[in-house]
Amino acid sequence: GHMKSLLASVFFPLYWWLFEPEKRIMCLSAVGAVTNRDAAKMLTVLQSPLYWRVLERVHRNAARAAGREWTKDHAAKLWAVTREGVGRIANSRSGERLSFTMHSSFTGPRADGFIVDDPYDVEEVLFGAPARIAERMEEIRTIFKQKLSSRLNDKRPAARAKRAGKVSKIERHPTKG
Repeated sequence: GHMKSLLASVFFPLYWWLFEPEKRIMCLSAVGAVTNRDAAKMLTVLQSPLYWRVLERVHRNAARAAGREWTKDHAAKLWAVTREGVGRIANSRSGERLSFTMHSSFTGPRADGFIVDDPYDVEEVLFGAPARIAERMEEIRTIFKQKLSSRLNDKRPAARAKRAGKVSKIERHPTKG
């Protein structure tokens, strides 16, 4: 429908990498096919000449604004995609886009931010038994509190974008270490 997944899980990481390519981003969804689809779309944009022209322009303008000279040699040294896979896209500046499902084990990898797109299966929540709906919602809250917040590199309060079906909002949460 409304491009919410594209904006959050594809275009936002691409935008962030224009300015801070060293950032690591975890993208999660209840359904693996969603994270894989969005990773594939991000990779398609990353491989396009248009993205690299925009990247070069952003850095050339920043250099000029700072009074530095900009040459083609600078563009070649910006960064490059070093790993192309659905579950992990990496660049030469240590930036990564990692894809997980909400219930997968993502112990180990840390990130500078996370994007959660449809944290639960909407059909299960809307059409499931009332007791199961409450149980699933509590599982998601637990994942946010215990698993996700412990995976952030910066434990200070973080802005997080959450999207659940037709409900979208950006919230500011303190993270507990």
